[in-house]
Amino acid sequence: MSVTAPTFTPTARPEHRPGPAGVARSEWTKIRSLRSTYWTLLVTAGLTIGLGSLFALGRTSGHEPIGPSFNAAGFPFNALFLSQLAIGVLGVLIVTAEYSSGMIRTTFTAVPQRGLVLTTKAIVFGLVTLVVATVTTFITFFASQWILNRGSHRLGVSLSSPSALRIVIGAALYLTLCGLLGVALGALLRSTPAAITSLAGVLFILPIMMNFLPASWHRDAIAKWLPSNAGFQIIAKVAQPLQFAPWVGLAVFVGWVAVIFAVALVLLRRRDV
Repeated sequence: MSVTAPTFTPTARPEHRPGPAGVARSEWTKIRSLRSTYWTLLVTAGLTIGLGSLFALGRTSGHEPIGPSFNAAGFPFNALFLSQLAIGVLGVLIVTAEYSSGMIRTTFTAVPQRGLVLTTKAIVFGLVTLVVATVTTFITFFASQWILNRGSHRLGVSLSSPSALRIVIGAALYLTLCGLLGVALGALLRSTPAAITSLAGVLFILPIMMNFLPASWHRDAIAKWLPSNAGFQIIAKVAQPLQFAPWVGLAVFVGWVAVIFAVALVLLRRRDV
């Protein structure tokens, strides 16, 4: 008599790892669940629109002569000098908040592909920032041009004027890059204070320090390569002396963000957490 060996059917399901779409949904949930996201985006929009309108108001209230070289479309976007820090800090918090709470261990346990996590986080945050920044820059443009055209001044320009659309869209891209720079620094340093300090140093302190270097050190040639100096050329009416052309300058800023992000990816894969 033959005996048939019993067969066993495994009841445990194979371990499931979320794909890119699942990771994207998870990162979107994290971003919108942070209260700092809404407040910081509101501060960024408020600073850009409010200060841009104030700059336009100040220009029309003065008595100094205004020549034909006045950059009516780009002048209000000098407000980005402050709002860039707000959106950059949010980019930092999107990453470092997980490290400070310890949730990053859970994230990497659920999704071991660390590069996928960071890349998806940057893409989702970048898209959110781009949408908000685009709405903000268009509102800033129309509000400031209305102010510049008030009374008998007629300094404002339309969106169809030369360089105007490029300046508005470029300003939104600049803000988005500032946010992504914060993400890259947050992933690189994993510490909120260290990343915010580095962000402020790159965007604010280094450009100021360049003014104190001796001219013989070719400070202008060095300064134009700094992220904020290069990226800020996108709001220029025409290419400025000793500076990059508008789109070239923005491309230099993209290069800075890409390099820091690449270093953060390499270290992310080598670290324990």
